[in-house]
Amino acid sequence: MRKTKRYIAECYEILGATPETPVEEIKRAFKKIIMRHHPDTREAHERGAYEEASKIYIDAYKTVTDEEFMAKVRGLESGTLGKNQECYCGSERKYKQCCGK
Repeated sequence: MRKTKRYIAECYEILGATPETPVEEIKRAFKKIIMRHHPDTREAHERGAYEEASKIYIDAYKTVTDEEFMAKVRGLESGTLGKNQECYCGSERKYKQCCGK
């Protein structure tokens, strides 16, 4: 999945956080969320749905806590890296022609 601006915003929303939320707070929130939605804490007939939900939470957490990736996003969004860099979303295009429009 391409990690576009919208996707990143959804990741923060899923975790109940914002880009300004400290990483430690995001980690604490994630632990609480995953404990409530972990498939091993459910009956057998519920595990499939909770497994899918857990995957969504885990992916969102990995995205917003990936320091290297988020540093690139912040750098491109703020203009400190320059808009002619490769886009962070994984496309072949430059940021200014892709997510930087």
